[in-house]
Amino acid sequence: MGLGCAKISTVLETADGGASNDDGSAPNGNGDGGDDDGTYVENWPELIPSGKVDLLFVIDNSASMGDKQSVLANSAATLIDGLVRPPCLSPSGIPSGALSDPRQSKANRYGCPAGTAPAFMPVNDMHVGAISSSLGGFGGDVCAYGDRTNDHGRLFTSTSAPDTVAMREFQFFPWALPSATVETLTRLQNASVSPITDANILKQDVQALVNDMDQTGCGLEAQLESLYHFLSAPDPWVNVKTTNGLADYGTAVDTDLLKQRKNFLRPDSFLAIVMLTDEDDSSPDPRSIGGQGWAFSNTSFPGSIVARPTGLGTTAPRATSACATDPVSGACTSCGFVNSCITGDPACEAIKADPSCHINGGYYGPTEDSLNVRYHHMKQRFGVDPQYPINRYVDALTHSRVPARSNEHTTDGDGRVEPYDGIPRCRNPIFAGSLPDPGGDYCKLPAGPRRPEQVALLVIGGVPNQLLYTDLENPVSSRITPTAWAPILGANPDGYNYAGIDPHMVQSVEPRAGLPLPGSADNSDPIHGREWNTDNDDLQYACTFTLPSPKTCTGGDPSCDCNGPTTSPVCSGSVQTKGKAYPTPREFRVAKGMGESGIIGSICPIQLDDPSAANYGYRPSFDALLRRIVPFLEQ
Repeated sequence: MGLGCAKISTVLETADGGASNDDGSAPNGNGDGGDDDGTYVENWPELIPSGKVDLLFVIDNSASMGDKQSVLANSAATLIDGLVRPPCLSPSGIPSGALSDPRQSKANRYGCPAGTAPAFMPVNDMHVGAISSSLGGFGGDVCAYGDRTNDHGRLFTSTSAPDTVAMREFQFFPWALPSATVETLTRLQNASVSPITDANILKQDVQALVNDMDQTGCGLEAQLESLYHFLSAPDPWVNVKTTNGLADYGTAVDTDLLKQRKNFLRPDSFLAIVMLTDEDDSSPDPRSIGGQGWAFSNTSFPGSIVARPTGLGTTAPRATSACATDPVSGACTSCGFVNSCITGDPACEAIKADPSCHINGGYYGPTEDSLNVRYHHMKQRFGVDPQYPINRYVDALTHSRVPARSNEHTTDGDGRVEPYDGIPRCRNPIFAGSLPDPGGDYCKLPAGPRRPEQVALLVIGGVPNQLLYTDLENPVSSRITPTAWAPILGANPDGYNYAGIDPHMVQSVEPRAGLPLPGSADNSDPIHGREWNTDNDDLQYACTFTLPSPKTCTGGDPSCDCNGPTTSPVCSGSVQTKGKAYPTPREFRVAKGMGESGIIGSICPIQLDDPSAANYGYRPSFDALLRRIVPFLEQ
């Protein structure tokens, strides 16, 4: 069986197509007043700062994220203070050492000492919320719909935050001083929710929110699709189901999510997104590959004849020989089509004759296709890429139109699902003037005042700090600007050209060239220690960092990296001494596509010993985000 009757000519196309030009812009312009074919011309409004901020954390809650979540929880105060208590500066811009008090007035310089003033007007109106990376199995049985493996892209509810009333009512924290807008204050009053007015309480709330996220979520991390689902999907699905082997979103719309979105996202705020993850995005498009993309999220691949050891399902089809060196070639496809293609068709006969498709009947061997590492270099390894295209997410954060889910894929005359098309026929909720109530028109929304410059994405992911800063002691002043993308992503990742990439950023289960081999001392490389023997069940690391407190792994705890025999450089026997991160190229590609609005930072902190230092925790990343936000706030 393998992959079913999707047309071979269809699946030869990569997933990074869609309704965008090479530069990420929409066809025939990029925005407003569109036709049924999805063409439109953008008509952005005048940029008018409102002073409001909507801050959304997107937090990977899969196993082994606990140590990084702790760093975020302990660093988040830097970002909160940076927004609501900006530093007091002298007329020449020299910090006085004091922070402003947002509860004071402009007349008394917001509490700054005489002769100084705040760097900018403190934010007096802000929403702070969080979503996780867990969105279920997309139709597969990996992370089927269970507790915390599918958070549905909805706001996460903290149970230990000091401000439980606001969290219970809105699922986010409303920071609103008496000087906030009447609209904000009235909405809180009508909901019988007292706004947060103490910066210290807000910082405690955010710290609790991050810590409560935990690390019990889905190992199929869907950071990008969770973000899209919450912010941009006009009619977000509730569950993905499969019928006769094909994925279907159904007709139900997640009205609970729409209510949360309408409460959280103001049309005129600056939207700041902080994504924290130590692993590459694994968001599959369940309707890709003729409706069979979900199969890559299933323990047993449909039709596979090769079983993994100890009952861990079956392996996926191999790629044809051309894929390893030329994934854009027309000869690169999946061996899985061999049993469903049309005999006599040249493409079909080429698959049947391909040497790779004669190994294990065209499937990977029992130990060659671990689910833990399936989502990397998919076109090269499987001949097809079932993931959503990167432009889906770039467009969602920069364009005024997005597709309804019925416009993501078209069908041909025989009813077969075509590749992702993403026809942008609906107003993007991010750039809408108002959001619908459940049952309203989810697509035809009025234009809003927000411009693309008023959206920023910070991805704190797997990348060495050495690729971001020239001086790790002074990261703020030594940030490489603009970002040098080639060492991080390669020359052209969209075209599978990885020339110039730093070896630490190469996704591989095997030891990588140019780095200390397994058996070297654990500190042979200052960035990640050394390479190790992954047994095809894990990837090599992008970076590691010393844990403040080593932890002993006992009882098969999946959140600990040193269970059982391992040669990982983060382990000393069963004691984990370091945290780790893998390369996160998909998330970084979205940041790159956003231009100056996309920022990246390393999830491996430079140091965790001195909280007062500029290079502590994620302070360097938050400083870069603040520098992006501040010019667009009301001065």
